[in-house]
Order: sequence, then structure tokens, then C-alpha cells
Amino acid sequence: MEDLKKYLTGKVLMYEADTLPPETVKVLSQIRREKTDRPVIYLSSGTSSKIAGSEKTYSAVSTYITENESKAELVMVGCTGPANFEPMLAVQLPGKNKLFFRNITEEKVEPLLNGVFHNDINKDEIIDFVNITREKPIDIRFIELMPIGEAVNYKGITNKEVLNIIEDETGQKPDTIATDARVYPNTCQL
Repeated sequence: MEDLKKYLTGKVLMYEADTLPPETVKVLSQIRREKTDRPVIYLSSGTSSKIAGSEKTYSAVSTYITENESKAELVMVGCTGPANFEPMLAVQLPGKNKLFFRNITEEKVEPLLNGVFHNDINKDEIIDFVNITREKPIDIRFIELMPIGEAVNYKGITNKEVLNIIEDETGQKPDTIATDARVYPNTCQL
């Protein structure tokens, strides 16, 4: 840490020109992890995160890395967002932007990271979304994956699979409406 402080003080703060040398810019980019050569998991560790259980989340992420993704790096960071979203977790894969997830408690770690690292879709949550619409006057739209660009290699779930899961669990069949969407009465919009 002292070496980093000396570097930042000498090469950045005390540098007299308006533009930093390319080598210094490159080092700063590495420090900020703008580009990574391996997966990085960032976990908030501020006071509100700790109150919300980030220490247990940390243990679950550490265990996951040890058992599944030994190349991944776990980085503790300070406050990353509103306190009601804590613990917040972000994942950055090589060549990708960071993905932020909120309210990641220890029991959510494995399904979340399986989804990120292994394209493992948690189909059990589909019915949870359907049930939300029974409690609140909202519509939930399940959007199919568009197989273009990076999504070509993504193993998603088809609309037909979503419909079958909902029908199997609820016993309800969709009613067709005047748009491309389908509506489950008093349940959800597809």
C-alpha cells in the first residue's frame, strides 16, 4: 500500500504537465481495473453493507471461488450505492463491463455466480416473479434473448419454456391480446 501511495503521489499528484505519460495512464487503468484479464468480484464493505450481512456474503463468495472459480479475484470495496441495496456485489468478466447486483445475501451468491460464470438460469425464480404480480398491481414482461452479438453464445431460456413453467405451476393458460404480448389474468404479462 505504501508503494501505491508513493507511486500516486510522485507520478500523478506531483506531475507538473497537464497530460500524464502513457505509461502512467496504463498503470492507472490497471489500478482502476478498467480492463481485467480474469474475473473480478467486487463486494461492498461499508457500514451499511456490514449491517446488511456483507461479511456472510463475503464468506459465501470466498467459498464459491475456492470451489468453482479459482481464477476469480474478490475485492472488497467501500460504499457502492444506496444503503437499502446492500450488500451490493459487482462482477467484471474480462472484456466486459461490470454488472452490479443488489441485496446479495449469502444464500443468493451461488445461484447468482452460477448464472454469471456458467449461464445457469435459475428457473425457480420465474414463479417468484409471477407471485409478485399477485401481491402488487404490476406487469412483468419476460423478454426473449436476442441471439446477436455477444448473446450468440448465451444459454438462455426460451419463451416457450417460460410459458410452460408458468402453466405447469399455476395451471393458467395465456389469453392472447391485441399486441405481441400475452397476458395471464391476475398474474403477469408476457
